[in-house]
Amino acid sequence: MSYENETVVKAGGLTYSAITSDMGIGSIAQAAAGSAVGGFLGNALVNESNRKALESTIGGIGVLTNARYIFGKGKGFKKLAAGGPCALTPKDEVYFDIPFAGIASVKQGKQGLSPAFFLELEGGAEVGFCAMKKSAIEEWEAALHQTIGK
Repeated sequence: MSYENETVVKAGGLTYSAITSDMGIGSIAQAAAGSAVGGFLGNALVNESNRKALESTIGGIGVLTNARYIFGKGKGFKKLAAGGPCALTPKDEVYFDIPFAGIASVKQGKQGLSPAFFLELEGGAEVGFCAMKKSAIEEWEAALHQTIGK
């Protein structure tokens, strides 16, 4: 997917922590693959290796653009976190690519003992991301609310 025409609003290191859904990860992946909102859990989630990886925690970089929230890892994500252009390569691993239309709400909370923010997706699934400091989560939540308007 090309992000060349998008502007990075915020980028930084986060840890993906959880998907909560009655559907289970496999069903979410299948729903995402056929989703009208462009795969609200990202095309990368559909393959078996990423599906298994997403059943645990993953360190990566979250990127909020003017059109979507992206989470993954690789050199392109590191450049984005350093203020570079929004240009990911095929070698970058995109775990989540969530257009704003796929996000129902944003809320703050905890995942275990860690401060976290959660994206409630259309369809009821919830995706959580943690940081070491509560202030970092508050900044992410504010940026998400301001950019998405939800």
